[in-house]
Amino acid sequence: MSKEMKPPWEVFPTYERYTIGWRMGAGEQYRYDWYDFLKRIPKKLESRLAYLKRHRPAPINWGASVYQVLYPDSDYDDYNKEKTPELLDMGVIEYDAAYNTWLKMQNEIAWPWAKGFFDGPEETLRYNTREFWFFSRQFQNEKTPSNIHIPDAWQGIAEEIQTGKMSDVNPEKGLLTLAKMLCAGSIKPPWFYELSLDDFEDNFEMDMGYVDAFRLWIMCSFDDDLLLRDMLEKFGTPSSWKQWIEEQCDF
Repeated sequence: MSKEMKPPWEVFPTYERYTIGWRMGAGEQYRYDWYDFLKRIPKKLESRLAYLKRHRPAPINWGASVYQVLYPDSDYDDYNKEKTPELLDMGVIEYDAAYNTWLKMQNEIAWPWAKGFFDGPEETLRYNTREFWFFSRQFQNEKTPSNIHIPDAWQGIAEEIQTGKMSDVNPEKGLLTLAKMLCAGSIKPPWFYELSLDDFEDNFEMDMGYVDAFRLWIMCSFDDDLLLRDMLEKFGTPSSWKQWIEEQCDF
């Protein structure tokens, strides 16, 4: 057998399950090559399980794909959530898997301005939401270097980075509000600011308000409901918001 390929969720942890990145560019080609690689693994369960166990577990919402790796003659629709405990017991899927996979790939704090792809926290958060979220979680567990240089374009979140405390926010500036929260490690839901579902505009542009930014964060950041549910429970989620949140998620 040729060189073993890692599963795509291990190579691209910053790709959410249904991102366009799987349908174009590096992610698309990697998946095609991986599917070809899987055909060379014997169909026996022990062979396929051994392959998966050599690699990082998949996120929960990859369950159907993992099931097909294990049982290659099954159909995608054969998998349902009732089979999740079986895959968890096998150790081939995991809650919060993508973040833990990403974290193992980092040698230092992954400052979001380091790659220089985007101009400032708002643009970075709009187009690199998931990795910004991962950075914020890593950052909360690391000691901020006293000599950290924050670029001019990132001064809007400098106080949060330097002190860990959130400065004043304007919910009309949704992306900046969310960026401040992430850097301060203090996410607050829209209803905390007395915003309602009437404030949701289904807006993906840079001028989105906080309800839309909150939606963007939910859509891109979570592969299972465990962590999100724990975060929201302390605020008491209104029933109307619960249904709306469920509609935004990919799990």
